[in-house]
Amino acid sequence: MRETAEALGKSLLTVRSWIEKEFIPAPVCRESQQGYLQYVRCEVDAMASVLSANAKHSKYISSKDVTIINRLFEAVWDARREHLGYE
Repeated sequence: MRETAEALGKSLLTVRSWIEKEFIPAPVCRESQQGYLQYVRCEVDAMASVLSANAKHSKYISSKDVTIINRLFEAVWDARREHLGYE
């Protein structure tokens, strides 16, 4: 999860908060050694793409930013379908 936060230019606390508030989908892949849930590169890239395309929202997302939240979910699930075989 720390790598995801760094890749998105966010703190670990921010990423965890976004997951808890359902601003981004929770990770679904298990890390092999410890068994923790983590994002894979395609998911992180998808989130980064949405955030960079919406630069004014990349610093702070609130529950009012429904369009951005929906785009983040769509991008992550598209990446999961394309690269991880989710349906």
